[in-house]
Amino acid sequence: MLIRPLPGADRDSLLKNLDYVQLEVGNIRSRGHTQLDLYNSYLSWVNESVRMLRHHVSPEDLERLVLTKRCWLLQSMAGSAVGPLAVLVETEIDDRLTVLNEARGSLEEQIKRWSRPGWFVVADTTVFCQAAKLEELDLGEILGSRHDPVHLLVPMVVVDELDRLKQSSKRNLRWRAQYTLALLDRVLSGSATTARL
Repeated sequence: MLIRPLPGADRDSLLKNLDYVQLEVGNIRSRGHTQLDLYNSYLSWVNESVRMLRHHVSPEDLERLVLTKRCWLLQSMAGSAVGPLAVLVETEIDDRLTVLNEARGSLEEQIKRWSRPGWFVVADTTVFCQAAKLEELDLGEILGSRHDPVHLLVPMVVVDELDRLKQSSKRNLRWRAQYTLALLDRVLSGSATTARL
């Protein structure tokens, strides 16, 4: 589950808060000696989790992580029969543990991906169609960085534009688009995320 931090959110703080929220949802069962204690501990966890995450993640992510439909159902059931309520709380705890674990792992992977040393470069379509061929393009020289790694990012919008250019009436433009897409396809085969040129 990929979560999207809000603009300006500190990713390390978000990771720390996710760790805490995940740990605390796992501890709810140990705090509840009765089924009502379990329910109240769960509601306290929901409130604390919302407080800790609301300034870090989007409202949609907050709903997927904490404020689920079952969460709202549980809140509406206050004062109802305790037995079914406890079963719903247990199910929600298990689901939150799973989702939070996935979200935390995904966030940690993204932090590692974007924390690599080097230059991150996004090239628009004209670079692929008018500059040197992609395999011959020396981004280190262009950037003035011969020893730092260069990470070339190719957004889907560029791939889509190159795909449209394959139908161009200009022969050279059509060939460059086909060449670049074929190279990207070959280099990225089996991996939709990273590859080495």
